[in-house]
Amino acid sequence: MKIVSKIVLTGGPCAGKTTIIDKIRDYLIDKGYNVFIVSETATEVINSGIKPFGDNPLDTLSFQRIIFSQQLNKENSVIEAIKSYKEGNAIIIFDRGILDNKAYMSDEQFSTLLEEFNLTELDICNRYDSIIHLNTAALLEEGYTLENNKARSESKEEAINLDKKTYNAWNLHSKLYSVKPEEELNIKVKNVFDIIDLEICKKVKQSKYIVDINDLSFLSETNIEKQLIEQFYLVTDDLKEIRIRKIKHKDSIKYELSEKYETTSTNIRKQTIKEIDEQTYEKFKSEADNIIYKTRYNFTFNYQHLSLDIFDKNNLVILESNNDSVDLPNNIGILKDVSNDINYRNANLKFGNDKILCYS
Repeated sequence: MKIVSKIVLTGGPCAGKTTIIDKIRDYLIDKGYNVFIVSETATEVINSGIKPFGDNPLDTLSFQRIIFSQQLNKENSVIEAIKSYKEGNAIIIFDRGILDNKAYMSDEQFSTLLEEFNLTELDICNRYDSIIHLNTAALLEEGYTLENNKARSESKEEAINLDKKTYNAWNLHSKLYSVKPEEELNIKVKNVFDIIDLEICKKVKQSKYIVDINDLSFLSETNIEKQLIEQFYLVTDDLKEIRIRKIKHKDSIKYELSEKYETTSTNIRKQTIKEIDEQTYEKFKSEADNIIYKTRYNFTFNYQHLSLDIFDKNNLVILESNNDSVDLPNNIGILKDVSNDINYRNANLKFGNDKILCYS
């Protein structure tokens, strides 16, 4: 059985995950997919009597270590089980993913767990194809309750804080979506379905802007993840665009090959991504003459996931978002919307003596 997509559904307390997961299951089954659900580990552990709060609480690191271990085992077990099926297409829905743990502990504690389990944040991001964050109902004037989950103990203010921390925890992932709380559940469900439809069709929606930055001080904020990116493109005879990329985040490095195809919409293209090893990357690189170097800053602002690319040459700065429009910090100004301008798309951007500035 082929795994079509691995999608994390996450969010703050009282975000509606349980209800919406049931609706996602029915929606995807009606489309002919085999749906597998990896249940939320923290709730299971807390309901078993192991708690980081209340009487005789377990310390945070020990509790999160249990969550981390059980989550990994469940995910790996489901993926291995799917391999035993001979036919069909599978979609896995994760009720929270491993990076959710980061919102409930200090950076030092999370780094300790990563080291213990021999993982990096890039490794964790690579486990999932997309992340859908459901905003907590605590953001509404009414609607927050503790009644539907006995493992929940947060006040409304604590729920909002955890909601933001959970969203920020995933900002290294390139496909991070936010779904606002709604008074009517069917509106929120439709918004989730729209994202899932893009994902299972492997479509990428991007808004792109040339921006001017007056003050770079916000780049030192804790919710910003910095990446050093080296990339180039292979020449093809068809409409397929092949990008080879090296990504460095902190002390970890990954290599990937992506293929993009045209759709009827200028700012939406189909994309597939697969990991490659260093040897394959270096082989392609030895034949490339259009290598691009840039620094990427992933950050969140008002529940938007934004990527800011600063290129090493030409002082070009590009901001990308998966939203149709963006609300930006005061120190970032939009100079030009290039979302639908094919001249600013990837290998179409040239500078100087046939030097190509590409971004995606």
